[in-house]
Amino acid sequence: MTGVLGIVVLAASGWVVVLRRRVHKQTDIIRRQLEVEASLKERYVDLFENANDMVFTHDLRGQITSVNGTGERLLQRGREHILSMKLVDLVAEEQRHAAQHWIDQVAEGAELPATEWDFLNAAGQRVKLEISTRLIEQNGRPPEVEGIARDVTERRRLERELLEISNREQRRIGHDLHDGVCQQLAGIAYLVDILGDRLQEKETAEAAEAEKIAT
Repeated sequence: MTGVLGIVVLAASGWVVVLRRRVHKQTDIIRRQLEVEASLKERYVDLFENANDMVFTHDLRGQITSVNGTGERLLQRGREHILSMKLVDLVAEEQRHAAQHWIDQVAEGAELPATEWDFLNAAGQRVKLEISTRLIEQNGRPPEVEGIARDVTERRRLERELLEISNREQRRIGHDLHDGVCQQLAGIAYLVDILGDRLQEKETAEAAEAEKIAT
């Protein structure tokens, strides 16, 4: 019995050693996974906060649920203030009805192209943002809308300036043509008419050519 008991104790001790090794190995695996997840989360947060564009999420009713630092800078509002608002409340008043309709369509799962709205910052200045969104669904969590807003205010201003410059140049060319080339052509036409009349008086064959030139 003592021998059997010794064998049992040795077997139990061996099993305990095996279990400890397995537990230690599994613990190392879990620790590495947690470190990887923590690293990925840190990288995600860094990308989220330091993105050049405004990154945000809102629920299906349009209530903003997250926003990054770029959004705070563009809107000149603190994060807590932004999170207390609906997205449509930040849009210029005359565009809110269309913006709400757009938000409702996105919440229903419609895939819509990027759109542009005029947002108002804390100083009441307009900031034109080009917004693209998508509906995201996560297991066990209510669906949300994820959005990226790019500041295109300066780009649109430059486009308007280029268009104005182009229009001014077209008007200048038209003015030059009217006051310069057109008047010169009119003068040439009168002179050729006079020349044609004189050639006809002399009954020369070149009178017909002068008429063609005038025409």
